[in-house]
Amino acid sequence: IYSIEFGIYDEKKFFHQKKVYFHLHDNANKEILIMVVDVTDHYMKCYREKREIETLQKEAMFDGLTELNNRYYFETEYQYYLENEGKYQESAFLLIDLDNFKKLNDTYGHLVGDKALQVVAKSLREFFRSTDIIARFGGDEFVVLMKHIRGKEILDPLMDRFLSTMNETFNQDQQLSGLHVSVGISLIPEDGMDFKELYEKADQALYEVKKKGKNSYFIYQKKDVGTDAK
Repeated sequence: IYSIEFGIYDEKKFFHQKKVYFHLHDNANKEILIMVVDVTDHYMKCYREKREIETLQKEAMFDGLTELNNRYYFETEYQYYLENEGKYQESAFLLIDLDNFKKLNDTYGHLVGDKALQVVAKSLREFFRSTDIIARFGGDEFVVLMKHIRGKEILDPLMDRFLSTMNETFNQDQQLSGLHVSVGISLIPEDGMDFKELYEKADQALYEVKKKGKNSYFIYQKKDVGTDAK
């Protein structure tokens, strides 16, 4: 028994899903039985369920405000990356925080705060590679996993350019002109492979930036953390 399934529109433009069965009934006489079944109701039910599942999956993995990945997606993708090509590659874990974000919300309200988050998200998508994983973890906290970097020496010029780009972007809007970003960085595998460990070390590096005046970046150091913030 063979079958094919296809959708058609009738003369009144109504959609129908048909399933056609072919059964070789009598090989000697070359007789084939053909049965046509209308499976529209079943098809539409499955279609709606599929769309609902896709919507739920998207809501579970993406941040609705910024349309970036969320923390759940990031951790899932990082684990997959780590278990595959990531264990053989040097990568960078960036923890990005908005400076003066609370002041912006207090001064202009949460709608402007939301706009600032959307501006950051758009800038992150445009600045980093499509292969990098970019996510919003909540509030004004963003994370980027830069895969396959060619040594940590590329980070200094890259971060200088990133900070300059963000400052220029904020200055284009009068309401956002007081904003800056700070970045804490940990390295894979130098600072570990575990997500929690990398996050904590990047957070320590971010703390150093905040302590020294914000609008800068710092790469985690195993010893004497607190020196030479950029």
